[in-house]
Amino acid sequence: MNNVLVVDSDQNMLQILSGILKGQGGLLNVLTAQSTRQATKILKTNRIALVITTIRLPKLDGFRLATKLTREHPSTKLIILTNTGHP
Repeated sequence: MNNVLVVDSDQNMLQILSGILKGQGGLLNVLTAQSTRQATKILKTNRIALVITTIRLPKLDGFRLATKLTREHPSTKLIILTNTGHP
């Protein structure tokens, strides 16, 4: 079973995304975090196949999390979501 980490400071969005992923026939083990700090702790103690995060997070944004993830966990796949079309 693959571990997926969903990172979002918005509790509603976190529940929606994790609910969709959990509904995939038991193929995924879904972990959640509301901050990059929580995400970092989870990444240290779990083998994560995929991280889904938003750009806007408290203190350390999604891009910085992506940079950290790429350096420290290069085999982990990453999806970054945004609710805005601005660069």
